[in-house]
Amino acid sequence: MRTRPIALSFALLLAPMSVRAQQSTLEVQSVVDSVQAALPTLVAVERERDAANAELLAAEGGFDPTLRARGTILPVGYYRYGTVDVTVEQPTPLWGSSLFVGYRFGGPLVQGSAGVPDYYGNLQTNTAGELRAGVSIPLLRNGWIDRRRASIQSRSQGVRMAEAELERARIDATRAATVRYWDWVSAGQKLEVARALLRVARERNDGLVIRANAGDLPRYEAQDNTRAVLSRESGVVGAQQALRRAAIELALFYRDREAQPIVPADASLPRTMPSPDAAYTLAASEPAREAAAIAARPELRRFEALRAQARVEVDLANNQLLPQVDLVGQVSQDLGASFSTSDSRGRPEVSAGVTIEVPIVMRQQFGRLRAAEAALARIDAQRAFARDRVVADVRDAVAALRAALERAEITEREVQVATQVEQAERERFRQGDSNVFLVNQREQARAEAEVRRVDAIADWLRARAAFRAAIGER
Repeated sequence: MRTRPIALSFALLLAPMSVRAQQSTLEVQSVVDSVQAALPTLVAVERERDAANAELLAAEGGFDPTLRARGTILPVGYYRYGTVDVTVEQPTPLWGSSLFVGYRFGGPLVQGSAGVPDYYGNLQTNTAGELRAGVSIPLLRNGWIDRRRASIQSRSQGVRMAEAELERARIDATRAATVRYWDWVSAGQKLEVARALLRVARERNDGLVIRANAGDLPRYEAQDNTRAVLSRESGVVGAQQALRRAAIELALFYRDREAQPIVPADASLPRTMPSPDAAYTLAASEPAREAAAIAARPELRRFEALRAQARVEVDLANNQLLPQVDLVGQVSQDLGASFSTSDSRGRPEVSAGVTIEVPIVMRQQFGRLRAAEAALARIDAQRAFARDRVVADVRDAVAALRAALERAEITEREVQVATQVEQAERERFRQGDSNVFLVNQREQARAEAEVRRVDAIADWLRARAAFRAAIGER
């Protein structure tokens, strides 16, 4: 007995929420908005895009400056000296050149002791050390492209690919959510048809029982109507279960701000379904539709980015076939006094040099080039098929739209005819020229025609969602 007040309080607590839910009709745009905002699969794809941006950031880190330092000390022996060399190198995207600045010191550890030996004279500096700056310029290999710049270009295309994947996921999610929404709405419409069919049989059943008890009608007529009531009750139960199942499927896409699924209430079902519109499929010519789809579909943008990525690898592989010829220029200046009176290091020094490296056998370079060219050819073939797939999707969606529209028009006429036949049969029954069985059959035929009309309209709405996805809209 104590549970009743608790249950009543709980019901009163939830009453305002239930009233609000019943007063509002769930529209398809609300479902689509919730999908774009909180669907977990889209959040997962967004994280992939974030990862692609992180990869681009890592590639840009290839141009971060580098600090190098080394030192040597000889504390025991005839020659007691030490050296320190610090260099900061800054790679630049300008023809692969690198700038560097440095400081070095080389001299005796103790004043007056033997310092750097003569045969290591290049290690000797003045008392305050030496400052230097220079530039390294690759003339051939790593000139117009190198691994650093190739990585940035490749990762930039990776970001484009991730964005295309996200857009594709959004389009697919919108289509799936729209289809689930119209499945739910059509299930609600079918439930209304089943309830209306049951309501008619129940309303007739009381009068038939009275007439059968009065001897005005054979008892089996009332019993046959009772059978129809039971059969239609079973149909309502099945329609309710189908609606519940459709609501659960819709809840996978319809979510709150915390991304929790919301099972829509029956009270939020729209009362009607939109009528199919013939103008929707004729808004543009077939070539214009296909051209717009090719320009808008994210799959093709993904292949464009993938091809650009492969093109970068081909360009880099071709560049690596060239010999390495690096021009290095440097200016340096010693600071402070000289450790030796006979040594003069006070004037600035300018030097230039060339480094040449030519592989004798370039199997590695040729292998990478052939692999990159093969990958590029493979992507071109896949892109061509993807383009054909887009055109096929558009044509198939248009055909489905037109077929569904034609079917909806046919079922509309079928419902009109079935309604007229049902009304005529009822009139014949009132006049005593028919029986309950035939009336039930006419009502059942009209209800089945209405169900087929609901299916036809739902098919058109699903086909419209598929058409929007085919032309790259969401």
